[in-house]
Amino acid sequence: MDKLEGNTNKINSYTQQHAWNNFFDKENGVYTLNDLPESTINYLLQVIKEGEIKNVLDNGCGLGRITGFLNRSSIPCVGVDISENALNKAIKNFADYPYFVLGESHNLPFANEQFDLIWFWRVLHNMGKEERRKSLSENFRVLKSNGIMICSAQSDQDPIINSYRNGVEIDVSTFEVIKQTSEGPTVYRKHFYSKEELQDEITSIGFKIVDFDLVSEYSGLKEYNKQEQLYWRVKAIK
Repeated sequence: MDKLEGNTNKINSYTQQHAWNNFFDKENGVYTLNDLPESTINYLLQVIKEGEIKNVLDNGCGLGRITGFLNRSSIPCVGVDISENALNKAIKNFADYPYFVLGESHNLPFANEQFDLIWFWRVLHNMGKEERRKSLSENFRVLKSNGIMICSAQSDQDPIINSYRNGVEIDVSTFEVIKQTSEGPTVYRKHFYSKEELQDEITSIGFKIVDFDLVSEYSGLKEYNKQEQLYWRVKAIK
């Protein structure tokens, strides 16, 4: 990753849609179901079983690994993502279950109280502070009463934070770095959460946290040689 410095006028300005469209334009063999540890899949299935879940929203579905997996397991799931490129590939990969919608995590295209469970996995930390708050509020809005949100976010205990310090810290523990894409240099953002900060953000929306753990997963990205990264895993109830 390149360091942000000097004149950045020629660098594509940061927007989530632009950044992730560029990312998924070239990436296809990452963020597959095989990149998730079996413990993560088993955790999700256990929550679904115990909660008698009838439908799921995969908020930030990317290439549709969870949306496709759940639908093929006879668990109705809708995937929403900001990247049109990602959704086009998801629809191609899961043509038998094309339940994918273009939309923003912080402005979900669904009515109130639609879902029993929201899977919000490794998405939240890619946003700015205001977008993170709005995304959690949107999750709360579209969840049914007593619905469950399963969320994971990058931990500030993850050593990979050191590589992001080569970029620009635009807010406390929020960094922007430059990555080369098919359309030229593009700015990507990542926030690293402390446990207390993530707890406060989630509970301030109205959620009740019932499970909070630190878990490790492979990044799935070639540039990190699929090294393990650390994420906070949260189960919260509306």
